[in-house]
Order: sequence, then structure tokens, then C-alpha cells
Amino acid sequence: MKGYGKMVPVDSAQSKGESNHDNHDSEGKEDASMAATDLRAVHDKSCELVEMIGSGQFDDKLSKGWVQSKLTLANDYLTAIHDYIVHNKEAADSEHGDVRGDGGDMGGGFLISIEKRLSK
Repeated sequence: MKGYGKMVPVDSAQSKGESNHDNHDSEGKEDASMAATDLRAVHDKSCELVEMIGSGQFDDKLSKGWVQSKLTLANDYLTAIHDYIVHNKEAADSEHGDVRGDGGDMGGGFLISIEKRLSK
């Protein structure tokens, strides 16, 4: 296809005269919207579980090792995300390594904070 120059898809931002910057902004907004949807789902499920746990009827299920392991993992992940966004702290396992020097101990915990809030 010599002589045709650089071809671009008809529906691309470049062919419509839009800059790539505008395209990145809309992708960033879509990513933030998906993240917000995911966080709402985590919140809803966490709140439901906390309320159910309060009834005491699920103690046998909560004592299972795999359940405790998954809850610990979820708490660690959410704490890392929270601390990164709210406190601008990098997690020890992030691509930047342990830049805080605390070995990844971020304190607090997402699920704990939900439980405390529900108990008020």
C-alpha cells in the first residue's frame, strides 16, 4: 500500500480530529467508573456478611481455614488500595517495592473499619 501514508481506522480518535489526550481522559473515566462499581459491590457484600455474622449463626463457616485466609487476603488488598489512594502510600508488593520501609504493614483494615462503622 505504498503511497497511502499512515492509515488509521475510520472510527479512531485520530481520524475524527481528536487528540490522544482526550481518548486517554475518557479511558481514565471509564476505569474509575469500573473501580467504583467494584468497590460498591465489595462494600455491599461486606456489609451483608457483617450483618449475618452479627447473628452468630455462621461461626462454624467462619472458622474454616480457607474462609479466614480469603478474608485476610481481601483485607490486605483493600487496605493497600485504600492507603495508596487516601494516604498516597505504596504497598510493599507494588511495582515500586517497599518505599515506606515498614515491610508492608499499613495498619488498620478495610473490613475492620466497616465492622466498626456498622456496630455504631
